[in-house]
Amino acid sequence: MAPLSLEAYNPDKNSWITLDEIKPLDRPGSISDNRPDGERDIYLLECAPDDSHSTIYRSKLGVDVDLTSQIRSVTSASGLEVIKELKKGESFEMDVKTDRSSQPSRIRFTNK
Repeated sequence: MAPLSLEAYNPDKNSWITLDEIKPLDRPGSISDNRPDGERDIYLLECAPDDSHSTIYRSKLGVDVDLTSQIRSVTSASGLEVIKELKKGESFEMDVKTDRSSQPSRIRFTNK
Protein backbone atom coordinates (compact mmCIF):
# COMPACT_ATOMS: atom_id res chain seq x y z
CA MET A 1 0.00 0.00 0.00
CA ALA A 2 1.29 3.41 -0.99
CA PRO A 3 1.96 5.92 1.79
CA LEU A 4 1.60 9.67 1.98
CA SER A 5 5.19 10.88 2.25
CA LEU A 6 6.17 14.10 4.06
CA GLU A 7 9.46 15.76 3.13
CA ALA A 8 11.21 19.01 4.05
CA TYR A 9 13.43 20.92 1.67
CA ASN A 10 17.03 21.45 2.84
CA PRO A 11 18.35 24.51 0.97
CA ASP A 12 21.92 23.91 2.20
CA LYS A 13 22.02 20.55 0.43
CA ASN A 14 19.51 21.42 -2.32
CA SER A 15 17.59 18.22 -1.53
CA TRP A 16 14.45 16.85 0.12
CA ILE A 17 14.64 15.03 3.47
CA THR A 18 11.97 12.46 4.34
CA LEU A 19 10.24 13.33 7.61
CA ASP A 20 7.53 10.70 7.88
CA GLU A 21 5.01 8.53 6.05
CA ILE A 22 1.33 7.90 6.67
CA LYS A 23 -0.02 4.57 5.41
CA PRO A 24 -3.68 3.80 4.54
CA LEU A 25 -4.54 2.23 7.89
CA ASP A 26 -2.53 4.69 10.04
CA ARG A 27 -4.18 7.36 12.16
CA PRO A 28 -4.14 10.82 10.56
CA GLY A 29 -0.99 12.88 11.10
CA SER A 30 -0.84 16.61 11.78
CA ILE A 31 1.43 19.58 11.26
CA SER A 32 1.06 23.11 12.59
CA ASP A 33 1.85 26.40 10.87
CA ASN A 34 2.48 29.55 12.89
CA ARG A 35 1.54 32.26 10.39
CA PRO A 36 3.21 35.70 10.22
CA ASP A 37 -0.06 37.35 11.37
CA GLY A 38 0.18 35.46 14.69
CA GLU A 39 -2.60 32.98 13.88
CA ARG A 40 -1.99 29.23 13.88
CA ASP A 41 -3.18 26.72 11.29
CA ILE A 42 -3.40 22.99 12.00
CA TYR A 43 -3.24 20.60 9.05
CA LEU A 44 -4.43 17.00 9.24
CA LEU A 45 -2.98 14.48 6.81
CA GLU A 46 -4.46 11.12 5.96
CA CYS A 47 -4.17 8.33 3.47
CA ALA A 48 -7.56 6.84 2.49
CA PRO A 49 -8.19 3.35 3.92
CA ASP A 50 -8.71 1.98 0.39
CA ASP A 51 -5.38 3.51 -0.76
CA SER A 52 -7.16 5.53 -3.49
CA HIS A 53 -5.87 8.97 -2.45
CA SER A 54 -4.43 11.10 0.35
CA THR A 55 -6.00 14.27 1.73
CA ILE A 56 -4.61 17.38 3.41
CA TYR A 57 -7.17 19.18 5.60
CA ARG A 58 -6.98 22.44 7.57
CA SER A 59 -8.83 22.85 10.85
CA LYS A 60 -11.15 25.83 10.36
CA LEU A 61 -10.52 27.10 13.90
CA GLY A 62 -6.87 26.07 14.12
CA VAL A 63 -7.33 24.61 17.62
CA ASP A 64 -5.18 21.80 18.94
CA VAL A 65 -4.06 20.28 22.20
CA ASP A 66 -0.67 18.59 22.51
CA LEU A 67 -1.20 15.85 25.09
CA THR A 68 2.25 14.26 24.95
CA SER A 69 5.16 14.34 22.56
CA GLN A 70 3.68 11.21 20.93
CA ILE A 71 -0.04 12.07 20.80
CA ARG A 72 -1.78 15.18 19.50
CA SER A 73 -5.53 15.62 19.80
CA VAL A 74 -6.94 18.02 17.21
CA THR A 75 -10.29 19.60 18.02
CA SER A 76 -12.24 21.47 15.37
CA ALA A 77 -15.77 22.45 16.34
CA SER A 78 -16.29 24.15 12.98
CA GLY A 79 -14.91 21.23 10.99
CA LEU A 80 -12.16 20.73 8.47
CA GLU A 81 -11.65 22.12 5.01
CA VAL A 82 -9.95 20.16 2.23
CA ILE A 83 -6.74 21.88 1.15
CA LYS A 84 -5.62 19.25 -1.36
CA GLU A 85 -6.53 15.72 -2.40
CA LEU A 86 -3.64 13.80 -3.92
CA LYS A 87 -4.00 10.84 -6.27
CA LYS A 88 -1.16 8.34 -6.73
CA GLY A 89 2.00 10.08 -7.94
CA GLU A 90 0.80 13.61 -7.16
CA SER A 91 2.64 16.07 -4.90
CA PHE A 92 1.72 19.31 -3.11
CA GLU A 93 4.12 21.83 -1.56
CA MET A 94 3.62 24.56 1.02
CA ASP A 95 5.65 26.63 3.47
CA VAL A 96 5.08 26.08 7.19
CA LYS A 97 6.63 27.45 10.36
CA THR A 98 6.23 24.82 13.06
CA ASP A 99 6.69 25.28 16.80
CA ARG A 100 10.19 23.84 16.48
CA SER A 101 11.44 26.04 13.63
CA SER A 102 12.61 29.64 13.69
CA GLN A 103 12.01 30.07 9.94
CA PRO A 104 9.35 28.68 7.57
CA SER A 105 10.26 25.44 5.82
CA ARG A 106 9.17 24.14 2.44
CA ILE A 107 7.19 20.90 2.96
CA ARG A 108 6.24 18.45 0.20
CA PHE A 109 3.45 15.90 0.48
CA THR A 110 3.51 13.05 -2.05
CA ASN A 111 1.01 10.24 -2.47
CA LYS A 112 3.27 7.42 -3.58
